[in-house]
Amino acid sequence: MSMNRVYDLLKLKKQQPINDENNKAFNSKLNIIVKEIWSLKGQLKRTDYQAIKFAEGEMSEEEYAPIRTKRAEWRARINLLESQKGDKL
Repeated sequence: MSMNRVYDLLKLKKQQPINDENNKAFNSKLNIIVKEIWSLKGQLKRTDYQAIKFAEGEMSEEEYAPIRTKRAEWRARINLLESQKGDKL
């Protein structure tokens, strides 16, 4: 980023009035997104053992199918939330 761009951003930031209510609302929404992402990643971690068992042939396709479906849903939700989080920053 060029120094002129940095200067312009700093100047703009000084001109914008600080609105604590907007900041609180923004941080609240962002916190909710981050907490859900962490929760979903926790779900993935808790099912890693079953994924490894399946990959090593210790679990049948029939046993693993519902876990695979849930993991795919969790990853899709994480991706959606990550994109929303990026939009908010």
